[in-house]
Amino acid sequence: MNMDGSNPRNLSRRSQPNYNGDWSPGGSRIVFVSQSPGDNTTAALYTVHADGSGIRKITDTEAGCFQPRWSPDGKRIVFRLGWEKDHVGLFVMDSDGGHFVQIINRLK
Repeated sequence: MNMDGSNPRNLSRRSQPNYNGDWSPGGSRIVFVSQSPGDNTTAALYTVHADGSGIRKITDTEAGCFQPRWSPDGKRIVFRLGWEKDHVGLFVMDSDGGHFVQIINRLK
């Protein structure tokens, strides 16, 4: 997209809704949420390079992943993971999708 908002591009090349994007601290990658095909309750996290190359799914759960944010050093991503309204936790993982750890249980 140009600075004036013209010429937008779909970097994910996915037809499903994409949202909650966050730029990495260095500006080279974006983490975002994309809904699963045919299911509006399940969503996964993806990363993509700023030029649209290297798209990668980094979560694979039966629940929805939401509101991803990069750590200041760009090595980790924190996000909400939830099954139902009362079963939502805060998780952190390495930016490549590894080392997945729950840090807060039952967010309200």
